[in-house]
Amino acid sequence: MRKLKTLFIVSALLAIFFTVIVSIVIVTDTDEKQKAQGNQEDSLQNQLSPEKEGQKVKEKNKTNDKIEVDLEKIGLDKEVNPFPNDSFPHAGLSDERFEEYLTLMENDDKEITKERLEWLIEGLDFVGEESRPGFKERINSLEDKVQ
Repeated sequence: MRKLKTLFIVSALLAIFFTVIVSIVIVTDTDEKQKAQGNQEDSLQNQLSPEKEGQKVKEKNKTNDKIEVDLEKIGLDKEVNPFPNDSFPHAGLSDERFEEYLTLMENDDKEITKERLEWLIEGLDFVGEESRPGFKERINSLEDKVQ
């Protein structure tokens, strides 16, 4: 009888031990799957989020601002930027740089030229859509002051 009792207790302890081990494995596996799924969802959101895309475009534009490429060396026509000390084409134009150009002209009527206004009007296609209406309105207000 004593042996039977001992066998029952040992069997119960083994069953509890086995259940605990299996539970730990299942919980750990589930946590890892949830983390992996969360990472995939974050990745998809980052890929599809318009805000993130806009931020990436702005970062790319900032990088383009810093890169000065001699377009003639690579066989492309050089686009003339009419602003002092800047030679990058419209493709390198960021909202911030566009804002600087407009502010430069708004603060000094001598800086306003037909060539610069035309260049900025063409550049509207390269700035963020949300900024275009405001920029266009500011350019229109400068057209009366052309030198």
